[in-house]
Amino acid sequence: MKCKVCNMPLNHKGQCLNESCSECPKCAKHQLPFKVGSRCAKCIEEDRKANEENERQEASFHANALLNFVTHGSTWLNGQAIRLDMPGNTGDAGDGRLKVLQREYPWTKLEGEDRFRKVRFSYAQQHKTARFDLDANGAKKCFFLPWRSDCFFSMKLDLQSDLFITAAMNGCCVMIAGPRATPTVFHVNFKEVIPDVNSSDLRTIKQQQNPEYTRQYTAARELLQQRGLLGKDVTVFDPAFYMSLNASNRGVVWGLRDSSNNWTFYYQMDVVTELQEAWKFPLIGIEWGKKGDWTGSRPKKQVSLSNELWPERKDP
Repeated sequence: MKCKVCNMPLNHKGQCLNESCSECPKCAKHQLPFKVGSRCAKCIEEDRKANEENERQEASFHANALLNFVTHGSTWLNGQAIRLDMPGNTGDAGDGRLKVLQREYPWTKLEGEDRFRKVRFSYAQQHKTARFDLDANGAKKCFFLPWRSDCFFSMKLDLQSDLFITAAMNGCCVMIAGPRATPTVFHVNFKEVIPDVNSSDLRTIKQQQNPEYTRQYTAARELLQQRGLLGKDVTVFDPAFYMSLNASNRGVVWGLRDSSNNWTFYYQMDVVTELQEAWKFPLIGIEWGKKGDWTGSRPKKQVSLSNELWPERKDP
């Protein structure tokens, strides 16, 4: 199809592509012929530049958020009431074997470049959430310790990155020991030996499962110390701590290396707290205006709190 006025080709909407054709419809903003739908070539170029600028600003925003996280860590998270999420990626079960309470478990010892993954950090300011995702095109290279059901994973840190993260936990345990410059970290999971609880009440489940978690992870720590895989002073982040009765069932751990090349580890867990202001509501069946027609209740909410884990574990 061609324009009846200038005999130039028409686009898929029957619009002439000749910029000088006075009889054909043109973009009201630039007075150029339509190229795609109701957009001229200049409109399309402006849109492309605007999108590039938006992407640049978004990348800069997330980069600044990552800088705040690396620089200020738990202080930034607590100050902004930010919930931190970690990738849940699993690793491959290794050929090593560790025997805990008469049961053998696979052990993967990550060394060299196998310790590193590239990650992407994003911060949703409106929702007060930040997260790390494994991404081959990510801008940050860090130590990453994965997990797998009924497996041990470990690595020794050094000076090749200033960030360590491990998979999010809801029953796993992280153990840390060693010199500040080169600590050793284990991520351990026990699942099959933990009893199933026929209840939908989280508190009941914890009361029945946490003692067995503690027994298993205590035995694992003692084994690792006996084998010389962990030093004498071990810090443990286990379900008995981050899944206690006044907490939820989520824990995340990360480490940051400072300018003195010393590693410090932090954690975040969800804690149920009471609000300072009590709600008041009328009691059913009591006449309004009479004494006792209101009762106070201090409602609860779940908050994400962060603090130091190693070398000194501090309460949330």
